[in-house]
Amino acid sequence: MKYSTSSILAAALYATSAFAQYGSPTTGDTISGGNSGSPVGAAPVTASSAVPGGATTQTNRGVVNCRNNICYSMAVPQTTASRGSGDIYFQIFAPDTFSWVGLGTGSGMADSNMFLIYQNGQGNVTLSGRQAAGYTMPTVPTTGGPVLELLAGSGVANGWMVANFRCLNCESWKTSTLDFTGTGQSMVGAWQTGDSLDSADVNARIGKHTGNIRSFSFDVTQAAVSTTGSPFIGDNAIPAELMQNNGGGASGNGNTPDNAGPGASAMLSQALGVAVILAGVPLLRVGST
Repeated sequence: MKYSTSSILAAALYATSAFAQYGSPTTGDTISGGNSGSPVGAAPVTASSAVPGGATTQTNRGVVNCRNNICYSMAVPQTTASRGSGDIYFQIFAPDTFSWVGLGTGSGMADSNMFLIYQNGQGNVTLSGRQAAGYTMPTVPTTGGPVLELLAGSGVANGWMVANFRCLNCESWKTSTLDFTGTGQSMVGAWQTGDSLDSADVNARIGKHTGNIRSFSFDVTQAAVSTTGSPFIGDNAIPAELMQNNGGGASGNGNTPDNAGPGASAMLSQALGVAVILAGVPLLRVGST
């Protein structure tokens, strides 16, 4: 039996409607420095199949850049854009065959705010905010690092891992600031294939990405969303422009050439049992003050 994308989405939305609508986030547990965090309480239920592609695309959930089964999304509430400071939302969506996957602000890892995700060994993800002075392993800074909050809908299921999170202080970082009127904010992505880290420690040692890197840019003016809560819920739980009607689990390992820039197009598909990512409250706060 075949199911259309629209019918699957309707089922997903019906399932989430049984829960309270996600509102403005509140603070979860605070974790600083090297302390490990508690496991995420709500993992997504996903069944998706990805195909190669790559583009930076504007959606009603912000902007998204996808290639080789790895998607990075950013959304800026209109209140944040108008003030020039405030919460910024991100999503990292990737197969669970990676040891870790990261997203960074700027054109390179030096002095970038970096957001790393890896499996915690309990069916969920660890979110680690890091920085690096150069081409060395990024570490969690004791001061001045990104303050991140992992949100509901994050977890590991059916071959995928996803992190929905907000950054409370990402309008500026070590050597630069985010231009909310800019159309070409440089970003960088990196990842490593291999065994799961299976660690809830935000300071877990990671292996080198060995060339697995992507440089691209986000049009911040197109990232604006009207919501003041997480935009990555309901029919926005997965990058919608990546959906197709074929089924299956996560496929691909990101090893094909990845040089996605602002102009290549997107990937991801949706199958029976598509993402039923429950609305809820933030689950974990990580970062330094």
